[in-house]
Amino acid sequence: MKKTFLLAFAAIVALSITAGDVPTQNAGQNCNSATTLITKKSKTNKSTFRKGWYTAIGTCNLRYGPGTNYSIAYQIEDGEPVYVVKKKGNWYGLYHGSSDETIYWTHVSNLKPYYGPVTWS
Repeated sequence: MKKTFLLAFAAIVALSITAGDVPTQNAGQNCNSATTLITKKSKTNKSTFRKGWYTAIGTCNLRYGPGTNYSIAYQIEDGEPVYVVKKKGNWYGLYHGSSDETIYWTHVSNLKPYYGPVTWS
């Protein structure tokens, strides 16, 4: 099992090293010493926004704009589905209702991704 893990780990490391990772001062040099590789910075610190179906966590307010200074248009209940189309700061822009094309806003903490069937009344 250790041998399989080590082989898999070595393969992953080998695949992650590309020619673009080699410092330019070492490019084309023929030397016997170990070469230090520069790895690219990971972009995992940015959260990814995805359009799609979300559901309310508890009762939450839908506002006319992205902030508490905008008035409340609706309140939705726990589990009610909405379709999120944009994000501005910590606010999601969304559609609520099957025929309404107005974009309403709620704080990101009020919603979670939804993967089940959707029915609007």
